[in-house]
Amino acid sequence: MKRLMIFAIVAISALTMIADDQKKQPKGQKLSPEERKAQMLNARVKTMKEKLLLTAEQTDKFIPIYQEYMDEMGKQFGKGKAKKAEVRTIEDAQKQVIEGLDAKAKVIEVQKQFIPRFAKVLTPQQLVKFLPVESEMQRMVRKERMQRMVRKERMQRSKDSLRIKKKARNERIGRAKGIAPRE
Repeated sequence: MKRLMIFAIVAISALTMIADDQKKQPKGQKLSPEERKAQMLNARVKTMKEKLLLTAEQTDKFIPIYQEYMDEMGKQFGKGKAKKAEVRTIEDAQKQVIEGLDAKAKVIEVQKQFIPRFAKVLTPQQLVKFLPVESEMQRMVRKERMQRMVRKERMQRSKDSLRIKKKARNERIGRAKGIAPRE
């Protein structure tokens, strides 16, 4: 009987600890920009560690360089998103294409600037894999953003559809009762 009680207490404690871990980030709660940035960096570092097979020592040296790299890349990507004007003329189109190419050139410059720093930490094989892994992560992030946008649009359409249906139903009920619909 005592063994059963001890087992029950241990099991309840374990379940409580698991539940507490899951409650750390409640569903629907938005992260602050700093928390989101830290979470994204941690996920990226974890992926780099797995894909590049980094040692613990390499990881410790890699993280500060990678964090600085990500900050610089964020600045470059932020500049490119600032203007997406409507294209009305061929001159507007040319200007927009040239600005896009300039933004890509700046990103490449940042990559060139950081490669020697990464080379001090990574092996030659890891260094060669670095940019393809980085590009793969960027594709995954863009894909996730697109999926989030699609889900958000679907939810909004669903809400709009429900609102319209509810309004129509209320109007039918109002007509049946002889009440004029609200405008």
